[in-house]
Amino acid sequence: MLANVMTEADADTVGMMFDYILDMSENDEYSTLGAEVLSSVASTAATSNTYFDTEKMDQFYDFIDTTTYTTTAVDDGVADDMYDASGFSMMPPYYHRDTGTFYDNAGFDKYGNSQDDGVADDMYDASGFTMMPPYYHRDTGTLYDNAGFDRDGNSAPGAGGSYDAFGFDSTGYHRDTLTLYDNAGFDSTGYHRDTQTFYNSAGFDRDGNSDSEAGGSNPTWSMEPTFAASYTTSDSISITASASSSPVANGINYSESDLPPGVGIDESSGLISGTPDTPGSYDVSITATDAMDATRSVSTASFNIIITAAGGGGSDPAWSMEPTFTASYTTSDTISVYATAYSSPVANGIIYSESDLPPGVGIDESSGL
Repeated sequence: MLANVMTEADADTVGMMFDYILDMSENDEYSTLGAEVLSSVASTAATSNTYFDTEKMDQFYDFIDTTTYTTTAVDDGVADDMYDASGFSMMPPYYHRDTGTFYDNAGFDKYGNSQDDGVADDMYDASGFTMMPPYYHRDTGTLYDNAGFDRDGNSAPGAGGSYDAFGFDSTGYHRDTLTLYDNAGFDSTGYHRDTQTFYNSAGFDRDGNSDSEAGGSNPTWSMEPTFAASYTTSDSISITASASSSPVANGINYSESDLPPGVGIDESSGLISGTPDTPGSYDVSITATDAMDATRSVSTASFNIIITAAGGGGSDPAWSMEPTFTASYTTSDTISVYATAYSSPVANGIIYSESDLPPGVGIDESSGL
């Protein structure tokens, strides 16, 4: 009743009531009336959302300072039934005796939470989980705290669940990321989400081992490419290089050295293809490199190949229909004579020419007519 009156009364009336309570407390060193009244006032104010002006709040603080710090021969100077060891009231709304708030002078609430966490202090339980669904932890933002436990103390979703050594539950979800991948990007089988191998882009596996530390080795040829000694500028080249990495999941990147212009290699498949367009001498080698570790590779021996112009390396053409002429013609005669020859190699083709044909008679360079 006193709390209800003091909550609604003006400052003068509240002052008179505090004086009366103070007189009783001074006459009875064991009286708890002051603490009981303050607790009731605080509870009433909290449940009815009551606002106290500055003058009335000052009266409450003066009364606390006067009553709860009164010493006797057997008192330690602080009313033990009012505050806990951290200085917070043991009765709602749990204000601190110095600051009059949920926080002490160091900025922490009665549960040890910093007031800078961006969430009202009364939203977390003693373990740091919110008291409203979905019960996320203030530090991790998940159903799990930093030790990997959910708000009920279980180590995985649902009672009795558990995580493996890498933080994954039986369904493959990670306790921190709540995805199929952990914070390093690996799933529960050890494959990385970006490279789809056991290693990340830096060459480390999910345990932090580089691929060399994980027992791998240089690639090996499963189909080593070879080249002929010579090609012409009309030849079409198609040669396959195929190698395997160790571990195989790493994959292979293919590269070349000194392939003639017009011929290249596919970095992923190892296909060497094209038509050389520049005659010359080339010392060609092909290299297969571990896609996850550039220090691991295997190369072919150097092939010296000669590129000649189309037709180079063959022999002189031969007549298949050698043209012949009669001994004499008149200026009214029509001349039609075929010259037909073949080259060696035949694919080179033939170009026809003449010497000292009479004016008015010519030869077709392509057909030999």
